[in-house]
Amino acid sequence: MVSLRSMCAPNTGRRQDSLNRMTKALPRLFRNILASPTRVFVSLLLLSAAAYWPALRQTFIQDDYPNISLATTWYGAPNEIGLLFNDAICRSRATSYWELWTAWRLFGPHPAGFYAMGILFHAINCLILFALLRDTVFRPFAFLTASIFAIAEGHQEAVMWISAVNELLLFLFGMSAIACWIRCLKTDELQQRFAWPWFSAAIAFYLLACISKESAYVFVPLIVLATVPYLKRRPPGENAVWLKLIPFAIIGLTQMGLVLRTSRTSFRFSDGSFSLSAPVWANWAMSFGALLWFWGAASLLVLILLARNRSTVVTAALIWMGVCLIPYSFLTYSHRIPSRQTYLASAGACLLIAVGLRECLRKLSRTKPALGVSLVALLVISNIGFLWIKKHKQFLARAAPTDQLVSLAKSARSPLWVRCFPYPRGVAEDAVHLMLGPAAPRLAWSAEEARTIHAGEEFCYADVR
Repeated sequence: MVSLRSMCAPNTGRRQDSLNRMTKALPRLFRNILASPTRVFVSLLLLSAAAYWPALRQTFIQDDYPNISLATTWYGAPNEIGLLFNDAICRSRATSYWELWTAWRLFGPHPAGFYAMGILFHAINCLILFALLRDTVFRPFAFLTASIFAIAEGHQEAVMWISAVNELLLFLFGMSAIACWIRCLKTDELQQRFAWPWFSAAIAFYLLACISKESAYVFVPLIVLATVPYLKRRPPGENAVWLKLIPFAIIGLTQMGLVLRTSRTSFRFSDGSFSLSAPVWANWAMSFGALLWFWGAASLLVLILLARNRSTVVTAALIWMGVCLIPYSFLTYSHRIPSRQTYLASAGACLLIAVGLRECLRKLSRTKPALGVSLVALLVISNIGFLWIKKHKQFLARAAPTDQLVSLAKSARSPLWVRCFPYPRGVAEDAVHLMLGPAAPRLAWSAEEARTIHAGEEFCYADVR
């Protein structure tokens, strides 16, 4: 009589052989991808699209309407650059208005185009992260880090919320500045002459970062952090590198001073986004822990137990995360930094995960290849699944009030009385006027106003979940 064990043995052996072949094929696949910059970008774009595809089915969210309206009416057009830079508050996010104006000109009231641009920016940022790490001692982990960053769910709001495009642009220009600065240092080191083109490009990108978001000053310590490895290889007393960092410091301090001058007029200093009385270190510690959980903490544990020789990489990743979270820790409305504002810090967390994952795969490749493949699959599925199942629903819920209002306004034959609405009045009016244009009905906000303008229909938001 044939035993069950003997019947299953051939299938088990075949599965094991398949896993072994898969494990051996992964390095070849990576080598083929890394052989061409085009293949690297296409791979990162496909990973980004796979993770954030649900965003293409989302509509505009509440803050999108005022921001798009401001960009298309006032600040986004090229001929309005003077007006934009005269606004002390809005000029710190000038690149966002330019991006929103461009997206509206290309796609109009079709949000899928806006989200597609966000996914494209995210993929470009992954490529910049890859290029930056490839030029440093972290080269072996460059592609894996960029790939994890492409699918990471922890910073999802930066990609899945149109109004958070400033985070993508801050990363794009700030990280480009660091990448150009590192290339400048390498050229100087190899050719014994200063690479002025790379230095000029780094300054230009940093200036663009400073008009992308108020927190761009954080790149000054990050540039210093990127410079430290090169200082160790220079003769004692060599201070030329530090002198070349002075322009970055001047630009960062100037930008910080200009932002602080708006403290009495900017809503960002009164809505809980930034306050010197905030429990900064409690916010920072809680956000740091949240950024590590779960895969970062697991990788850190693996590296402590299995790879003590990776202390330099671990230290650099943790310092990067800690520095990037500081500007956002001055909030009072929450003890957790919003996910969109962890986008820059997330690069350090992804580096940590990449190093830990690589060490695990190296240990498991000879003895338990199936476990290694399962670990990679679990990492991918947990991140993408979280975005597709949970986060997508949350963004749909945030958009529901304005979606219902716009839907009713499209069919309204008379002014509309808005009896209850969960967002500010300006959000509703911008949503209706932006989506319907001249056909938009007038909105009344009280019974008296409704009688005055003869409102024939009423709207009250109903949560239909």
